[in-house]
Amino acid sequence: MLSIAPSIFLMACSQSHEKNKNIEDSTIKKEMIVKAVSVEKSIQQKVEEDTLGNFADYYVAVLDTNMNYNPIHSKMFSTSEALNIPIDTLGRYYNKKKDEIILPENDEDEIYAGEYFPRRNAEENLSLEYLNMYKPDAKAKTIALVAGIYADKDSATIALKKLKTIEPKAFVLKSKIYVGCMH
Repeated sequence: MLSIAPSIFLMACSQSHEKNKNIEDSTIKKEMIVKAVSVEKSIQQKVEEDTLGNFADYYVAVLDTNMNYNPIHSKMFSTSEALNIPIDTLGRYYNKKKDEIILPENDEDEIYAGEYFPRRNAEENLSLEYLNMYKPDAKAKTIALVAGIYADKDSATIALKKLKTIEPKAFVLKSKIYVGCMH
């Protein structure tokens, strides 16, 4: 009988030890999950902060919009002449086959060669852009004759007055523009 008692005690102790080990493991796992979630959350917050840091609030002066390239392209040249605003196409052209404004297929930028690359810098230049780059709810393929992108509202308002002398429906829109690296 004496030999059974140590076995039962050993077995009970072993079960108790096993139970405590399971509780410890469970607690460690919970702590690890909490820590992982905290790290994940802080990483997510960091990504959001970094992403937000790559956007700028700019004011985009738009002279006109059109779904057809040719009329708005012609208007860009007449506007340049009338208001003495330089044209900057960023090297893009209208590809009839793709029905898109794109960089040349052999452009040195291999990532965007043959693709549309948006104008993103604050400067006064005429260019043809896709309106939905600056106004996400705009209809796809709507071409905007952009007369300038401005860092402040006052500059955009002054530009708008000048634009309205030749186009009464010209407008300015505030846009959150991605200014980070595009590669």
